[in-house]
Amino acid sequence: MDKKNTGISVIVCSRDQASRDRLHSCVADTAGAEFEIIAFDNSDKKWGICKVYNHCAEKAAYPYLCFIHEDVVITTKGWGAALIEFAESAPDCGVVGIAGGTAVHRNFISWNDGWPDRKVRYRFWDPNGKPRPGGALEYSCYNPDDAEFAKAVTIDGCFLFVAQDVFAEKPFNEDVFTGFHFYDADFSLEISRIKQNYVCFKIDIYHYSSGTHNKDFCQSARKFQLKWKNLLPLALDGKKTSLWRELSLASEYIGKCRRSGTFGWIDSFSHTVKLNGYIFLAETVLCLCIRRILRILIMLGILKKREI
Repeated sequence: MDKKNTGISVIVCSRDQASRDRLHSCVADTAGAEFEIIAFDNSDKKWGICKVYNHCAEKAAYPYLCFIHEDVVITTKGWGAALIEFAESAPDCGVVGIAGGTAVHRNFISWNDGWPDRKVRYRFWDPNGKPRPGGALEYSCYNPDDAEFAKAVTIDGCFLFVAQDVFAEKPFNEDVFTGFHFYDADFSLEISRIKQNYVCFKIDIYHYSSGTHNKDFCQSARKFQLKWKNLLPLALDGKKTSLWRELSLASEYIGKCRRSGTFGWIDSFSHTVKLNGYIFLAETVLCLCIRRILRILIMLGILKKREI
């Protein structure tokens, strides 16, 4: 296949013809750059998304790749040209998305883990996990620096834009992530080791589904945590993640495992202790005891809440 000098190869793992057609029309109307659509019908083969994406990337004719979920609608005109212009003006550019995290916890389960500490960046419309009348989507945005492109570490997989030469160094890990979860976190974290990832705030994207926390999710989360345990936690600002946030995420992961029937309580707890170390367990017990004592002192009137 002849390689083109400029343009975008839009890659889609698809199961629905109507969604593919809608996405093709959307890209044709809004990209503002040369493009091709490589849509892989996965309804029969049922490959993992990493395998699909790597397979399609080998066929790409353009120097930029854009991996998009098929239930996405983009309304911003010229988004493709804008992303190419940015990538060519920023030599450090890795993956560009529309949502991402600036911190990766040891007990990572989502790019959105850092939301309570504002270690996230995002701008999109989606169901936010809540069914709404008429299928309405909720607008979500957090851009504290008012940036057009904000630095991030992990990027959400509904939209992943990357130069083909960068992708060639760090393709999707289809040997480890064989399903449909954590492929994006692993991919973007790998690329963050050699380039800088960004969240773009110039594109209006409507994403018509939210994630499912099933067995594949829990199994893939464990694979991700174990693969990266010697690196995590990390953050762009160099700050450490808090004990309470790590504890909260560990507890949330254990709960998801139990509800999905993936791992039992003892197995999940054992994994969490091994992942974090016995010092983490001791610190957790100590902090829980201290918090309990403080609550008792407040109840007795010995301390006031604002004093702690």
